[in-house]
Amino acid sequence: MVVSVGSSISGSSVDEAVAHLRDARTNDSIEAVVLSVDSPGGSAAQSERLYMAVERTAAVMPVVSSVQGMAASGGYYAVAPTDRIFTLPAAEVGSVGVIATAPADTLQLHQERSGQGVRTRGPDPPRGRGAQSAFVESVLKHRELNMSRTELEHAKTYIGMRAVENGLVDEIGTTADAVDYAANEAGLDSYDVTRRDASPSMGLLLFEETANGTVVLAEPTDSPYRYYMTVGEPADEVVIYNAS
Repeated sequence: MVVSVGSSISGSSVDEAVAHLRDARTNDSIEAVVLSVDSPGGSAAQSERLYMAVERTAAVMPVVSSVQGMAASGGYYAVAPTDRIFTLPAAEVGSVGVIATAPADTLQLHQERSGQGVRTRGPDPPRGRGAQSAFVESVLKHRELNMSRTELEHAKTYIGMRAVENGLVDEIGTTADAVDYAANEAGLDSYDVTRRDASPSMGLLLFEETANGTVVLAEPTDSPYRYYMTVGEPADEVVIYNAS
């Protein structure tokens, strides 16, 4: 089974990934798992959930990972306990010790005015020393690194072969290479590959601007999220809408 984890690590994507990994452990027809990752990380709590699910699965069957564009922060946390890590030559790997520590029910949106209209971006995630220490210890538990703990804690990302050289990954290779390796570890001469995707669910929020320049939600919502809106450069006004 190939389980793909792409984009940011969120509650919805981890729910799906955890369910797929549980299915792998309990389904007698599944002999090995390949975790295909292309993620910059995400929520600390959700990254830990995914890490524990991967570790639990690796205890009962071969689990191999394949890094596509990126496995950074919580994305790398997920692949750390796997038996072998393959990476594409241009993929970015690492940023160990940097995972978001904001509550999972908090979402920050920054609205900026530009010549091309309004664009939305997310803020840099906050860092936490406790989360960083746990992340670093987990990586040291599973990986034999050619770097010091201090260098690891600097939270750098490394490209392809450099990540192989310092031990963050094992070798350059594709997802197909990871599948072949996992099948060999499981003792399979012939096999079929099933693919499962674990992607964050997306939603649409509508906003409108009042006469005094205040941006508000256009209609009521049952969403549990809290939205922070800043308007203008610099901000003319900050509006907080708490739906909880």
